[in-house]
Amino acid sequence: MKDLAQIEEIYHAALDVPEGERHAFLLKTCGGDTELRHEVESLLGFDAKAGSFIESPPDDLAAAMLAGRSGHDILGKQIDRYRIISQLGSGGMGEVYLAEDTKLFRKVALKLLPAQFASNSERKLRFEREARAVSALNHRNIITIHEIQEIDGLSFMATEFVDGYTLSERIAEGPLYWKDAAVIGAQIASALNAAHSVGIVHRDIKPANIMIRPDGDVKVLDFGLAKLTAPKGESGSFDTRDHNAQNRVMGTIHYMSPEQALGSDLDTRTDIFSLGVVLYEMVTGNRPFIGPSDAAVYNAIINVQPAPICDLNPEIPQEFGNIVDLAMTKDRDNRFRSAADLQDALRNLASGKSSGIAGRASTDRSGARRLLPVFALVALIVILSLGIGSMYLNQPVALSQKDTTRNFKFTQLTSQGGEELFPSFSPDGRSFIFTSRESGNWDIYFQRLGDANPTNLTKDSPLVDTQGVYSPDGRSIAFRSEREGGGIFMMDAAGESVRRISPLGYHPAWSPDGTEIAYGIDDFEEPGSRTITPSELWRINIFTGEKRLVTSSDAVQPSWSPNGLRIAFWGISSAGQRDVYTVSANGGEVFPVTNDAATDWNPVWAADGKSLYFLSDRDGSMNLWQVAIDEVSGEVGGIPEAIRIPSQYSKFLHFSPDGKSFSYAQTTNYSNLFRIAFDPHTETAGKLPVEITRGSQISTNPDISPDGRSIVFDSIGDTQEDLFVSDSDGNSIRQITNDVHKDRGPRWSPDGKQISVLSDASGKYECWIMRIDGSERQKISSFPEGQWAQIPIWSPDGRRLLCNTSYGYPIIYDLESQESTTILPPPAADGETGHRFMALSWSPDGNKLLGHRLDFDGTEPTIQLYDLTTTRLEPVADFGYRAVWLADGRRCIFTYRDKLFLADTKTKRIREIFSITPYRFQSITISKDNRSIYYSMQKSESDIWLATTE
Repeated sequence: MKDLAQIEEIYHAALDVPEGERHAFLLKTCGGDTELRHEVESLLGFDAKAGSFIESPPDDLAAAMLAGRSGHDILGKQIDRYRIISQLGSGGMGEVYLAEDTKLFRKVALKLLPAQFASNSERKLRFEREARAVSALNHRNIITIHEIQEIDGLSFMATEFVDGYTLSERIAEGPLYWKDAAVIGAQIASALNAAHSVGIVHRDIKPANIMIRPDGDVKVLDFGLAKLTAPKGESGSFDTRDHNAQNRVMGTIHYMSPEQALGSDLDTRTDIFSLGVVLYEMVTGNRPFIGPSDAAVYNAIINVQPAPICDLNPEIPQEFGNIVDLAMTKDRDNRFRSAADLQDALRNLASGKSSGIAGRASTDRSGARRLLPVFALVALIVILSLGIGSMYLNQPVALSQKDTTRNFKFTQLTSQGGEELFPSFSPDGRSFIFTSRESGNWDIYFQRLGDANPTNLTKDSPLVDTQGVYSPDGRSIAFRSEREGGGIFMMDAAGESVRRISPLGYHPAWSPDGTEIAYGIDDFEEPGSRTITPSELWRINIFTGEKRLVTSSDAVQPSWSPNGLRIAFWGISSAGQRDVYTVSANGGEVFPVTNDAATDWNPVWAADGKSLYFLSDRDGSMNLWQVAIDEVSGEVGGIPEAIRIPSQYSKFLHFSPDGKSFSYAQTTNYSNLFRIAFDPHTETAGKLPVEITRGSQISTNPDISPDGRSIVFDSIGDTQEDLFVSDSDGNSIRQITNDVHKDRGPRWSPDGKQISVLSDASGKYECWIMRIDGSERQKISSFPEGQWAQIPIWSPDGRRLLCNTSYGYPIIYDLESQESTTILPPPAADGETGHRFMALSWSPDGNKLLGHRLDFDGTEPTIQLYDLTTTRLEPVADFGYRAVWLADGRRCIFTYRDKLFLADTKTKRIREIFSITPYRFQSITISKDNRSIYYSMQKSESDIWLATTE
């Protein structure tokens, strides 16, 4: 072994030399010492492949968080007996370094779990699980783990160092010769057989997790998603189950088995399917399951048979194609029984013998097989989706429910890019309308099935037109529009003869006879983004204009039953739950359809009136459910049944009149934190935002610490909603809370020692305070039944905490005397409807509150200033959300959809200062010196999909 310090010195010097001149540089520097030169060249070769050595699960944020951190911080240093030489790469679960074992004088790969994740129980468990899974195996085709340790809070594992390249790198150079692919595949199958024999399922077999040494030996890497299938106490008795991710889809989408995409229980045959996909890609250079979106890939995995290998390359033996077909059979009962059988077939074929496989997979080649229900990913990848409230999707819960299989064919109807929402079938089922902002403004479009060229029906309107729905006879369309001050409008099917039906209302629903429209008075982008509660449910006669109140209970997104007897809707309960209800069309008692912690919304009646469809995240994804119901009495007749569809996040469901087809918006959502510079003197914002958080995990509600050094924010991960804190650049992220409770809207105390938070830790949402490390949690508010808290804010002196309410005006709690004072609303003006005031920012002098007023008549929220001394409420702007004071106590900034505005509360002067079109602001905060504005931004993409029975 050459002197390591000398190798390292030459290695770093070579990095500064242009790549084309390095060989000459090394010849000169190393003289005649070829061993020294080869050592340095080896390191340089691995430097060029940084990131490809050990690849970790793609559903973590770690890779993004580590992107801004230099691996050179620990180069040359020693961890225990391991001296760090160079960084090989970084992935979702850590950084990987080439190191020297100073006791055994051998190269090793050192995989480090980042310090910020050491306190995260799930990530640490997965890190340890990978080590235990691999250490239980002793096989030439599986990477060897030497040890796992934790020293001074740093967790790491030492593995053998594989000098080679990944299979993904080899495929990138072109398809492999079929016999070489068979040899490689047989080795992978041998490794899987060894893992399966002790009850371990890999769950993430893909080319990036396969290393090939120069001598041709294969090494299977990354058991970070390994799952134990043997009962505890039998072989492989260490625990590798997903304790914190019930029903969570794990793996890499293009290599998933159908049952893996479904979120179903897995066995060893899922790895066989994934290996079949890898074999297919090796000899063709193409992945068998592709599509323009994740939903399309899921659909292909479940429902599409890829082109036969031998059709793509006639030189490949039919027996090889038969092996791949059998491995990739969608019904796992018809696949190879074991990895050993697959290994034997490949080994025999590579050696010139018969594989014994002769068209056994042909039963799957008759076209699309029976469509299975698809379970989509949670979030994150997100998420998810999402207005500000949809950051707060409820926890998946264990509920009594049935899972059904339906024969559906799924077709993507729109692909304009951006967002397409609110599909509605024409009564003849030959066309549909939907909402899009392809033109730069939300408009309603018409499109025939089978035609990819939509027609803009509201192109002459410069204002928002949305939520269109066909009348029962197909001659008219009811929709929400902001023209003429807003309301429910009607037009004919060609977009002509527009007239307003009601000045209020959202999400119109036709009565079966086409004479009335039902509507709620609150709008929302996602089920968690509601602003007005309660939202009354009304019905209006389209000819006479006569209105009738159906229920004063919280009700939005109505659906009229086929016989006109009942109206289904969803609303927010006293505990903050989002549940589905029904009520007689004539009003009266409200009957719950669901009553649980899941987010249940978007109810739609079945064509026969005997059941109700709705969307719910009760199994971890926002998907379709059905429950039997009596249209006359509203009595629920059974437990919900899952009808899963290939969508990460489904919304705005609509059934055809005959009930044989339905359409929905398949949505992908992202939300991250950003910072822009701001000059309070010139009132100008910077042009180039700085990204603070990255990835698919939903991050929102940032608040900057008084000293400007740290940010606290809330974030939805795979199954939880917790609080995090980082430095102002998004580095050194640390988790504050880590439990099943929903914690959101954190705000720093003026002294920077505590944070306030809205949490349901007591069973419903109340205002809490805690130390910045999450300790010493104290509940401040205590609301009676039927009421709950909303996001709290601190007084400038830190002695009081204002707690917003779900029903009216805020309550101020004195933290020293523990007394509370309810803010009184100003006297109502003549003809004024009821309203709420939500305080968002306390003025620096402590005398005024800035927030938005929410009128119960459904009009847009307005920015208002409340004077605590005079109890007067005065308007600042007639539109807007999320207002924040500037330090001068006179000006403020606020958001409205995709724009940021500055307002003078005295002169009422308003000017736009920043835009994130076409995306949307979710929340904002400003540093104490007013030089930096932090905000969370939502990015959404939606396409309309069609499901038809086969």
